[in-house]
Amino acid sequence: MAKSKHHHWVPQFYLRNFSLQDVGKGGAPKIWVLTKQLEMPDAPTAIRNVAGQRYLYAPEGASGVRDWSAEEFLGRVESAAASVWSELTSGKPDLSDPVLRETVARFVGLLHLRNVAVHTSIDNIIELRTKLWGPLSDTTIARLPPGAPDPTDSGRFFAATLMRDAEKMTNLFSEPHWVVVDADRDVFITSDRPVVFLRGGGPGRHDSIACVPIGPKRALMTLGDRLDRGHTYGRLPLGLNETVNAFLFHRCIRHVYSGRPINEVVAELNEIGLGEGVKMTARSDAQASTD
Repeated sequence: MAKSKHHHWVPQFYLRNFSLQDVGKGGAPKIWVLTKQLEMPDAPTAIRNVAGQRYLYAPEGASGVRDWSAEEFLGRVESAAASVWSELTSGKPDLSDPVLRETVARFVGLLHLRNVAVHTSIDNIIELRTKLWGPLSDTTIARLPPGAPDPTDSGRFFAATLMRDAEKMTNLFSEPHWVVVDADRDVFITSDRPVVFLRGGGPGRHDSIACVPIGPKRALMTLGDRLDRGHTYGRLPLGLNETVNAFLFHRCIRHVYSGRPINEVVAELNEIGLGEGVKMTARSDAQASTD
């Protein structure tokens, strides 16, 4: 079976939860793609053409042969997550179940880490280091510990880092208190960087609040490992969807996505001032969801 050249940093099965409901018989799932300039798109885009890049997780080795290890690993992670996603988005599975937590935490942690923006940052760092100090010497490279990511190539470094740090990211996202918030209608958008931190700036901090929309009516939040109140489902507190959508818009690389009427999404983003003041309400909104 031929390997796919187009690798999605936001998996297609995840985006299908936000896609348009009516795409015609046998039609490919489509989604509205909105830029940070709020330019109104002419038509929805097929999900297969969203948030992807050629060979993102299959870099060429020093010999010129592509290494598919990271792409195959991510495929297994996605398959495991997809097997529980329907229940997570519409049912009420036990959020304390260790198998569910590990499966979902691994997917969300890697969803955060595998983003193309991380690859770009690595590329920029290597380019700047080379410009300032020149290429790494053979002696320096020989001193690297076995299995260390290749510091001479951003693609190889990125792919190796994903696999090396997968368990660390799984633990960081599985340990905190989980809250799944529900709305009675479609309110959440998503983006090309769908894991956002409403507080704390990143995983592992005791005060961090992470959020990822898992469907247009539901979002998963992790509320810091110092909070011990059990893992719960809760109603959507007033204004939280606006907070989350504003963070998604501001933190996206280029695009936000939705299956809702796009004029409604643009109007809502304009109405909330594209996220002005959301940091003030993020913590209280998240905590209210468990009341």
